[in-house]
Amino acid sequence: MFLATALTLLAFDHCVEFKGTGLVLNMEYTHQMVVMCKIGGEHIALDTLRSEREGVHTAVVDHFLSDEARNTYTVDDGTVIQPSYGYCVKQLGGLSDRAHDMDNNAWGLCTLNDGSLMSDWTLYRGKKNARTTELRDVLLSLRGN
Repeated sequence: MFLATALTLLAFDHCVEFKGTGLVLNMEYTHQMVVMCKIGGEHIALDTLRSEREGVHTAVVDHFLSDEARNTYTVDDGTVIQPSYGYCVKQLGGLSDRAHDMDNNAWGLCTLNDGSLMSDWTLYRGKKNARTTELRDVLLSLRGN
């Protein structure tokens, strides 16, 4: 319990740098903990933000900032699957993982080949949703745009 509390406090401290708040998630399939930063109602991994700050452009942010259409529902073997999952796995070639926060709320996370990580719904919504404005502004400022 102490470790989880310490990680949560650390997450909040680090995410404040990026104008957000922190959240610690336990990923189901990879059995690891990841710190997500909530910025304007959207979630991106703290490590992805750090990479962007250091000038290493990540695939997740590239896709998030692109103008690609993200409004297609994906059908898999005749079954309609969650569009955010379909976008991550079928269109971007990423890996989708399930995670739970400390209150056992479930999250879908998309990891692209370079290891960058974002909530699958945040990535799927991209530029089309007004909720992403604050996150987009932070990402553009990290890229110097």
